[in-house]
Amino acid sequence: ILEDAQGRQIGRDASGTLEMGIPSSTYVVIGDNYFITAPAGTPYHLTTEASSSADVAITATAFTGIRESEGSAYVVPGPTSTAAAGAPATTTASLPISSSGDAGDLSVSGAISASSSPGAPTTTIIAPLTGMMAMDVVPPDISISGIPETAALGSTTMVRFSADDQGSGIVRLSATFDGVPFTDGDVISFTNSGKNIFRVEALDAAGNPSVREVDVFVQGPPQELSFSPVADTYIDALSPDMRYGTSSFLRVRSKGKDRIFLKFDGVAIRSGVGSGTILSAKLSFPILKNWRNWSSSGTLEAYPAAASWSENGLSWSDSGAPSNGVPAEPVATTSVTNEATSSLAFIFSGDLASLPDVLGGNGLVIRKIDECSPGVIDLDSRESGDPPTLTLVVQ
Repeated sequence: ILEDAQGRQIGRDASGTLEMGIPSSTYVVIGDNYFITAPAGTPYHLTTEASSSADVAITATAFTGIRESEGSAYVVPGPTSTAAAGAPATTTASLPISSSGDAGDLSVSGAISASSSPGAPTTTIIAPLTGMMAMDVVPPDISISGIPETAALGSTTMVRFSADDQGSGIVRLSATFDGVPFTDGDVISFTNSGKNIFRVEALDAAGNPSVREVDVFVQGPPQELSFSPVADTYIDALSPDMRYGTSSFLRVRSKGKDRIFLKFDGVAIRSGVGSGTILSAKLSFPILKNWRNWSSSGTLEAYPAAASWSENGLSWSDSGAPSNGVPAEPVATTSVTNEATSSLAFIFSGDLASLPDVLGGNGLVIRKIDECSPGVIDLDSRESGDPPTLTLVVQ
């Protein structure tokens, strides 16, 4: 592998990975011979490795140009310097290179094992290259089509891919989907939810590699998540200093302007939703007792609570009533009728993505839209053993 003074490299490293970091350089393999061309006028460090004892010949040639010969192009050598064959592994040789133009030094070092015949003669091989290969340092341009940004689980798509190289031409083109090879025009089925990866690799005749990856997020079937509140209570204007944090029920009514407060574990909600999207949200309360005295104005609304509160420390006097938790727009509503006996459900609307922050922050306050209208309902609290339930549908 050849390295310049800036640490840029060209050639294959110990793992076999092709490095093409030196601008205006080429790397070509012809049979058992390896040819590297790099710009003159700068010091280089060349490292080679051998797995067993062998005669190793390294020839450094200053090229003065490219000459056409019977339809092929050959690099034209200038003065040549050759490293000794069978040099010990610890030997570092300095090979001066001179030409009619620039001059530089080439250092040769590495695991070059001693051979049984040190000093064996070397052979200088001039690479038969096309003129374009000798100058091609631009990797292929890869094109991919037919891949959506997102896809539904079980859906399919036809994928087309190609590579273009205006220099030495494409010699290898391959593609994989999640590591499985496929060919141009194949119909791909999305069978795994989450992140999926299309990868296309191309190599031109000058050894320039190119890779392009496209990610697809595959949506699985909608998932239903359920959460119980971590705190709930209610406040009563008729008993402004009473605290109901341990009560087994939650009450809404007109006479005392009773309001319900509850909140959830925002961290648990965010963890459950993950990178998915909340499609719908519902808050359900089991009905303990419907007093059946509702008029046509039996609408309840849920608002984000305006201030922090604790389950056992909240009373009407502490809540900042009547303004606390009553912004311009509710986040969920429901209607109560005299016939309702089993459960009461609030359906959320608006920005569902912010629900984890709302519910896990100060939580919700629930009140009648018209607190002077008749109607009383008692709902089970989390202390009852049949707590309210937040249900999210996530995809």
